[in-house]
Amino acid sequence: MNEQNRKQVILAAILGIALLGVLVYQFVLREAPPLPSDALGNDQSTQTTGSPVTGAPATVAAPALASAPGGAAPPAGVRAPAPYPTSANKPLELEDIQAMIASVEVKPIDYPQVRIARNPMTPLVGSMRQQGSEGASDAPAEVMTQVKIDTTASKQVSGIIWDPQYPVAIVDDMVVHVGYVFPNGAQVQEIEPTRVLFKVGNTIIPVEMKEY
Repeated sequence: MNEQNRKQVILAAILGIALLGVLVYQFVLREAPPLPSDALGNDQSTQTTGSPVTGAPATVAAPALASAPGGAAPPAGVRAPAPYPTSANKPLELEDIQAMIASVEVKPIDYPQVRIARNPMTPLVGSMRQQGSEGASDAPAEVMTQVKIDTTASKQVSGIIWDPQYPVAIVDDMVVHVGYVFPNGAQVQEIEPTRVLFKVGNTIIPVEMKEY
């Protein structure tokens, strides 16, 4: 080993020892930062003696923290006291829930005896129309009659077998006679040689035989 290499090894060893000393100082020998003066004053005025057996450090009394202005957090190094166990902080148990349910009193309601302000079946607007009353409107009946007339007028007479005593006709692919009543209420009033007369209420509707 020449002189140049020996110097490099010695320099590397010196740098390693210096780095090790810095690390030991940072993590082992460095002291904790001192507490503020106001925190030390409060700590000394409210601190109690340690345990005579273990010598454990005492905690700060609750009044000292409660008197802090604005509810500020305790200073560093001061441990806050645990909250006093009250019923508000106690979790509900199954027995408590069952007791609350059992304490609820349910009164049965006699619905036939209870009178409400209004009949729920009564419409909110207007009055309920009584079925069969004299004041009932005849508009729905008129509409149904007009529908029967229109459907009867659209029937197709495809054939007529004329006979003075018993004539028959073929209407909508059905053989009908005088007096036959269709499902829509139209009645065959008369069968003539070239047409069929239907009756819907008081209306007579003639339908000519279809020509082929």
